[in-house]
Amino acid sequence: FYLKVLQSEQISIKSPMENAKNSKTEDAVTATELAYVFHGVKHHYSYLPMDCGNKLATHLHSDSSLASKMKLGRTKIENLVENVLGPFSVKRAVEKLKASGSPFAIATDASNKRNRKFFPLAARFFDAESGKKDVLLDFYEEPDEPSESVTKCIIDAVNNLGLDLKDIIAYEADNASVNYGKNCSVFVKLKELQPQIIQVNCNCLVLHNAAKHSMKALSFDMEHLALKVLMSFHAVQKKKVPEVLQEYSKVLLHVPTSWLSLFAAVKRLLLNWEAIKVYFLQLGESHCNNPIWRFIGDQQHELSDKLTLPECYIYFVHSIMVIFQKSICIPERDAMNATELYNVISEVSWLAGKMVNKALPHLPRKAQEKFKTEAKAVYNRAVAYLEKWFSFENSPFKSFSCLSFKEMPSFDDILKLSVDGDASYKEFCLVHTAAPAIMEDESLTGPAEKWRKFFKADQALNFLTIIQYVFSVPCTNAFVERVFSVLGNLWTDERNRLGVGLVKSELCIRYNLKYSCLEFHDVTIKNKTLLAAAKSNSKYKFKKKRNQKLGTNE
Repeated sequence: FYLKVLQSEQISIKSPMENAKNSKTEDAVTATELAYVFHGVKHHYSYLPMDCGNKLATHLHSDSSLASKMKLGRTKIENLVENVLGPFSVKRAVEKLKASGSPFAIATDASNKRNRKFFPLAARFFDAESGKKDVLLDFYEEPDEPSESVTKCIIDAVNNLGLDLKDIIAYEADNASVNYGKNCSVFVKLKELQPQIIQVNCNCLVLHNAAKHSMKALSFDMEHLALKVLMSFHAVQKKKVPEVLQEYSKVLLHVPTSWLSLFAAVKRLLLNWEAIKVYFLQLGESHCNNPIWRFIGDQQHELSDKLTLPECYIYFVHSIMVIFQKSICIPERDAMNATELYNVISEVSWLAGKMVNKALPHLPRKAQEKFKTEAKAVYNRAVAYLEKWFSFENSPFKSFSCLSFKEMPSFDDILKLSVDGDASYKEFCLVHTAAPAIMEDESLTGPAEKWRKFFKADQALNFLTIIQYVFSVPCTNAFVERVFSVLGNLWTDERNRLGVGLVKSELCIRYNLKYSCLEFHDVTIKNKTLLAAAKSNSKYKFKKKRNQKLGTNE
């Protein structure tokens, strides 16, 4: 009897140490499992290969105390993604937003996946330590798209995350009437709740539509030409043109819905134009499409060494598309911010191009007048469209541009953005002193990085409030569009059984957890709450429902 008591006492004395050791080992195994799952999500692995890879790693590294204890079947991986890592990524994003003390802008859009309609909800804010941040707060399915339904989903998502609607300073979406209509739109309904909210159109789409709208003034349809040339060469072998020695290259497809693809299509046409002309002239008018023959028919008897009037239109469209292409690529960058947008759009200028300028004197006077009239009409239509959708004089982006650090702002410019004039002037003097060295620092890539450096050296709370407001306003809907691009790669025909909750979690993990796979393991091993959630059976929905019926909390 005493021996049994003594043995039990010895066991009880050793148990806490053994339990601590076992707990530490269990945490290490769980952290390794989470890092493995995060690695799979980060690199678009399917769950069946991840399941197989874990079994293979366990077999190959059976001598490893960690690898041999990893148990990652497909069901467990899916539940770790959907019920542990997904919520953790959203929680981490919301915590960063709240800790920054910054107001934020929201962005959304609709995308169809077959017969289903999905909406991501993104937010942008500015943190003095890490700079401008874009995070994905939610991703949900909504079959209807009236303004009431979209607004309700936004409000519910913001409230459920513990955020305040009064902190929303801007609404970003595409330019559809459901978003920005004058009478009954999402923006109008949000403005009733937050009167100070700013309307931010998708300015890349504005530039895109301005280019498309302006080209309607031309009598030669370049879009039609690009499509007809492509269809003539589609599904045939390489065409040999013996008179023209030129390296083989494909004619590119122009997609009408992505209208600026016309730039790449016209550029490739120009690179191969001599060979294309010779080929279609050899076919003759009877075997050539009318839109193509209209461009080359005047050279059927003799190839001209000078640009003809139709060819002037090709070069003109190319030069115009270059301007729009560059102007759209700038706002689409991750580093783009509200201080630079006004200058980008206002600098969309017109150049007919060197090739056209050289060709015009050789054309008949009537042809010159016709071309100049239509070129001017293109300019006028583009400017009219830009002025319709971008208020150059009353746009808030005009007042934001003084903070781009390209030149020193005046104090009058700062007063337009600040309420406290006295505090702003004291801090303005600090900015004025630090600005020359910051502007000369070539290692700082943009205005956000320059302001981060300033705030590291100087305490300027009033200026920080201004910068947080300005840099939280998005310029385009590019971030949401990138979410849709990742969605297309994630939810493919081969991975068509993913649920909405699982897709949402994968997207949030990718966009909210900006770690490398090694860094994430280091973060996970220190996060006891995350490890506890991963070890708990509550991550399994079917077990959670069963335990609720039985009245247990396992």
